[in-house]
Amino acid sequence: MTLLEKKAALGKAIDDLRISNNHSVAQFSKEIGVPVGTIKKWQSGDNTPNIFTLEKIADVYCLDVDFLLGRKTDDIIRIDQLTEEEKHIIRGLTQYFISLHNKSTTTKKKK
Repeated sequence: MTLLEKKAALGKAIDDLRISNNHSVAQFSKEIGVPVGTIKKWQSGDNTPNIFTLEKIADVYCLDVDFLLGRKTDDIIRIDQLTEEEKHIIRGLTQYFISLHNKSTTTKKKK
C-alpha cells in the first residue's frame, strides 16, 4: 500500500468510526479538540492526525491505535445501534476493564 493509500485509508477509518457512532464532524471535532477543517483534511487524505491525536481518538472510542491504522481488526464491538446512554456505559466498562488489565500487567512486571 502506498503512502497516499494509507493516508486515505486512515481518513476513511476515522470517518467511518465517527459516522458509526452518530457523531457529526462538529461533535467529533469538539470531542478530540481538533478544528473541523483539520478533520476534513483527514477525510480527503490531504493530511493525517499526529500520534497524540490518534491516541485521543482511540481513547474516545475505546479502540487500539492499531485498529485505526488498519493493522488490527479483531475484538471490535459495534455499538452504532445503541443509544447514547448505552454507548456511554459500554465505554465506561471498557475503560474499567482496560485499567484492571493495566494494573495486573504492571504488578506482574514488578515481580
